Amino acid sequence: MAREPLLMISFGRKGAGKSFATFELIKQYVRGNAAKGVKPRRALIYDVNDEYTGIPSISLNDIVHFSIHPRVEIRRIRPFKEGSGMKMTIDEMVTALEFILNNYRNGLLLIEDVNRYISETMPKDIYGNIATQRHNGVDLIAHVQSIGRITPKLWANTTVIRFHKQTESIARHRGKYEEKFEYLSIAESIVNRRFMNGDKYFFLYCDILTEKVYGKFTKAEFMDAVDDYIADNHKFLIKPLLNKIGKDGEKMHDAASAQKEVRKRLYLSYYGNADAKAS
Repeated sequence: MAREPLLMISFGRKGAGKSFATFELIKQYVRGNAAKGVKPRRALIYDVNDEYTGIPSISLNDIVHFSIHPRVEIRRIRPFKEGSGMKMTIDEMVTALEFILNNYRNGLLLIEDVNRYISETMPKDIYGNIATQRHNGVDLIAHVQSIGRITPKLWANTTVIRFHKQTESIARHRGKYEEKFEYLSIAESIVNRRFMNGDKYFFLYCDILTEKVYGKFTKAEFMDAVDDYIADNHKFLIKPLLNKIGKDGEKMHDAASAQKEVRKRLYLSYYGNADAKAS
């Protein structure tokens, strides 16, 4: 694969459609796209909730063989002990994930419900191993229920965030991603507005590298979210412009021009659905 492997974090509350959206992506990934020169690639699901019932399972011992087999398909690891069929304990789930991370190569890996069995205080650096799977040629998608559960190591290596409806506000964890706060807040507002209008499965993407927000929303929806963000942060966004003095000693902005200036900056900085225009 010519491009750098990605790490996508998909977050949102239960029932927000994370698994459905990811499985649609996985099916496209395995098919490839001949018209665009994208080859089919295998996919593995660490299915700790045992919910992908239509996907054949493989044992942990078959992962190495699966990684090199010429057949391209989707398989899953179920949360049961080899041989006995008993459900894995939390510690066994962690051990199984370690084995997957150390042995799976060259395909897509979905890790479901990460926070269910991995904590930030765990002595083993599981999150560090997750974050560096690109070195193994692995495109990795991890599902978490809250953006606040994304650790610094994951943030440092994440390529894309897929943003579903979540139960807690972005502002609650602002200190963890201060430099991303503006566009994450705008994204949150778009998602929340859609949710309030009955679209409970709506999601969008935040590209961490380009700092663009994109998805199936309109420019008008984006600008409504920008206005929400400005209203919530008026003191820090508008007041400094109102206090700016030009070379002539006169104030450079009134309330209307300051609002227009901030709206323009936020649009040009973060709107990702089309080339932003300065007009």
